[in-house]
Amino acid sequence: MSVEDLLIDGDRFASRTTVTGTQTGDLMGIPATGKHISVKAVDIGRIQDGQAQERWGGLDMYSLLTQLGVIPAPSVG
Repeated sequence: MSVEDLLIDGDRFASRTTVTGTQTGDLMGIPATGKHISVKAVDIGRIQDGQAQERWGGLDMYSLLTQLGVIPAPSVG
């Protein structure tokens, strides 16, 4: 995971990250494909006593499923 942006305001944070890897095992019922993925994510959270207490986030599932070949890539043109 690489952090593209990180914003902190008091006890709240927001981040924009890129998650990369190779699917070598079962993922949400999808058998291993051996395919490499690169997916964007956004997280918002609350920190207390130096530890994350709450976290809300989203991962670009459409991009993930397209890269794994579960759903077809959009046609261009």
